[in-house]
Order: sequence, then structure tokens, then C-alpha cells
Amino acid sequence: MAIFYPAWSPCTECHCPNHHVPSHSFPPERHALENPNLAPLTLSNDPPLPAEADTLNAMISSYQAELKDIDTEELNILKLSAEMRDNIALLDQKVELLRAERTRISEAISERQRLLGPIRRLPAEILSHIFLQTVEFPIEATQTGARRLWWKFRSAHNAPWSIAVVSRRWRQVALDFPQLWSYVNILIRDETFTEGAYGFAQRIGEHMLRSEKHKLSVCIANDPYHAPSEELPLALATIICSIANRIRDLHLFLPSSKFADLPSLQLSLPQLERLSLLCTNGGDDLDITGLKIFDFSPKLHCIQVMDVPVVSPFLDLPWTHITQFKSEHTHSKVAQSSPTFNEDGNPDRGSSCMSKASHPYGFGDIQRLALRTCFSTSGKAYASLPDRLGDRKSRAQGP
Repeated sequence: MAIFYPAWSPCTECHCPNHHVPSHSFPPERHALENPNLAPLTLSNDPPLPAEADTLNAMISSYQAELKDIDTEELNILKLSAEMRDNIALLDQKVELLRAERTRISEAISERQRLLGPIRRLPAEILSHIFLQTVEFPIEATQTGARRLWWKFRSAHNAPWSIAVVSRRWRQVALDFPQLWSYVNILIRDETFTEGAYGFAQRIGEHMLRSEKHKLSVCIANDPYHAPSEELPLALATIICSIANRIRDLHLFLPSSKFADLPSLQLSLPQLERLSLLCTNGGDDLDITGLKIFDFSPKLHCIQVMDVPVVSPFLDLPWTHITQFKSEHTHSKVAQSSPTFNEDGNPDRGSSCMSKASHPYGFGDIQRLALRTCFSTSGKAYASLPDRLGDRKSRAQGP
């Protein structure tokens, strides 16, 4: 519906005198008593002559009439001023009204332009690819520098659930794309897994249903600030057991006490290919040995560990089919505590300091090994590694 505004403009060409403010000129000397016959009276107390009195009375009458005219014109000007102020206020209101209408029209234009936007015409395949790029995985971990609370985790934005509430079409595209729901971030907090709190577990269950049979990428992180409990929550253990046979990528950011609870779950991980482990208590209290968590993981070939200085014997890992291994941790007595490998590619728990070994190490299917130290008092152990690794291609880098 269009509204046609009249071509209004203020009147500027009319010659009517009432459309213009009157102009006056009042010389200050206009009322000076300059009459030569009357001026001497101001210098004496003599009474004026009859003729002089008549002249003075005529002047007074003229001035009184002029005062009346001034009063009348002053009232008219004050009235005009009041009317002009009212008109100015009315004009200000009109200006605000026009500005508000301009804003509404601009918003209406933007709304209709959005309806014509190209994103509405994108096919579902492209939308699915865009949606997949919004997934945050795994949970972001940053070091705090504190001794006991070494790691801090930021809760990842749950993109699939947000996308599903934008519009009916986006929701349908998201629900028809199981891969979007195959990424699962679980941040362990006491309020999430308290007794009687079933909302989170139900949400995870629905999340898994939407992923259908797609292989899963799962990240489980322990919030040290809000999860002081050392035991693995029962609800979380139930969730892990229910999805274990579909997990392809697994990231565990847990303290050693919660790692110790995992073997009791007797997990079977037939689809697990990549594993990332982070010990959140900075490698303290690692007095647990031989944890068989991933013994049935026939497809596991890539492992990354952080802050686990002694991978073996802390974990019993299937080294025979590992092709990629990376370990990062804070400085410790690496030469005396790092795992070595026997000729079968398995960790040699009996070996001690690297310099005491007398034969080359066998690494099974490992094709590349990179060693680096940022702090060491002696580089002798690292300098001798290339000779001790036999014919394998290796690179040892000291401080």
C-alpha cells in the first residue's frame, strides 16, 4: 500500500505584510526636547505660556497614542511568537514522525530483501556442508599455569541444536544429515550429572538418535573447577557404554582417577581409529599401571597423549598396529622414564635409561619418529638416538 506525500513547502512568495515580521527603526533622539521655544523651560521653574502648554499637551497626546500602538503591536507580536512556537513544536513532531516512518520503511525493505536472499535457494547438500563447518570439536583446552588446576576447558557451542531452531527448512536439513550429529562434546560438571538431573542424558540420547548409524567423534572433558568428584558419573558411564561400538575418534581429557574407572566399563571399541588422551592433573599421582581400556580396538592406528610422561605402564595400548604416536608433556626425567620399544614394537617396561640399551629398537609399523626437547641439561641421550634406531628414518632435536 503506497502513500503519496503532497509536495509541501513553506510559503515564501506571498507579499501580504502579515506574513512578515514588521520592521521598526526608533532613533534614540527622536523624543528629545529640541524645540527652541520649549528648551529653556527645562532650565527653569517658570510656568509655560499658554501656547507652550498647548504644544506640550499635543506632544503628550501624540506619545500616548503611540504607546497604545506599541502595546497593540507588542501583543500581536507575542501572539505571533506563540503561534510560531506551536508551529515549530508541531513541525518537530512531524519530523520525528517522518523519521520513524523512514525507519519502518527501511526495515520493510530489508525484510523483503532477506526473503529474496540467495541462502534460501541453496540446495540441501550445500547447506549441510555449511552446517558441518560450524561444529566445534573437540572441546577447546587451554593451560592455566596453575599447579593443581592445570587445564581449563571452554564449553563448545552446540551448533546442531542451534541450527535446528532457525527455521523449518534448516531443521529438516539438519535432521536429514546424520554426520552433523556425529560430533559429541561432553563437559563433566557436577550439576550436569547430579542425581535426578536427567535432562542432559536425555539430550545426549536424542543427539545419538539423530546421528543414526554414523560413526561418532566423542570428546569427554573433566571441568576441574566444577567437577571435584574423582569418580566417573554413572550416567556418563551408561552413555559411553551405549555408544562405544560406534566411536571412531575419541578424546578423553580426564584426571588419572577417572581414567582408572574406565577399565571397569569393559569397553569394546571396534570402530576406534584415532585416540587422544590428556591427563588433566598434570601427570601427578600416576601410580596406576596396566589400565586395559583400549585392548579391543582393532582399527586403532593413531594415538596422541598429553601430560602422561610415562605412557607405559600407565596404559596397556595395542602397540602392534599403531602407525602414528605423539606424546607431549611437561619437563621430567625423560631419559629415565620414557617408554622404549622392543623388537616387536611394544613398550619395553624393563628398559631404564636410554643410554643403557645395547641394541636398536624395533617400532613395528611406525614409519616416522620425531623427538624434541625444550629443556635438558644434556643432549647426549638425544644425540645417540639416530644410531640406536637402526635403519629407521628419524629426527632427534635437542635444545
